Amino acid sequence: MNADRKRSRHVAAACPAGSAPRNAFTLIEVLVVIVILGVLVALVVGVSRYITDKAAHDNTVSIQTILTSAINVYHQAQGEYPVEDTSNPPVPTSSGTYGYRFATDQWQAVVRNRSLWSQLSGEPASAKVIQKLPTDAMYPAERLFRDGYGRDLDYRQSAGLGGTPVVISPGADGRFYDPSKKVDYETDNIRSDGKGQ
Repeated sequence: MNADRKRSRHVAAACPAGSAPRNAFTLIEVLVVIVILGVLVALVVGVSRYITDKAAHDNTVSIQTILTSAINVYHQAQGEYPVEDTSNPPVPTSSGTYGYRFATDQWQAVVRNRSLWSQLSGEPASAKVIQKLPTDAMYPAERLFRDGYGRDLDYRQSAGLGGTPVVISPGADGRFYDPSKKVDYETDNIRSDGKGQ
């Protein structure tokens, strides 16, 4: 009986005179729930973005490992590493993307990439090795290798550690160094020799 009196006094104090108690959420409670949901959504989006980027990075490293192996097989068969031939520029695609989206250094990277494709696929032993690449890493129509982010790779014959060949991905931002703008985009580049990582 005593508990009923306390409850009726509490309800009466919370409700204006002559009105019945309502079963509803207050504005503060609704705002707290919205804030909590916003924080949870931000956490999920951040984690999924990290996981996606990590998967693309790991895929790029795997592609580079296979290409490095193919380059070494080419070296064993030919007695030299594939050369950096920049005299065979790629033909623009039907969408006309080449020549419009690349800075000078990126354009040269595409040319070196195409040269590497031609040399590795022309050597039977190294051609077997590049068949191990995932299908999204090879673009036969354009004769190019791509990284886990879907961007064109670069090949340097003697820019690796100890003067060895290196395969370079522009990383998540998709940019190599652009000397015309004096901006270093190489901070997120992924190199097959591990330099700078």
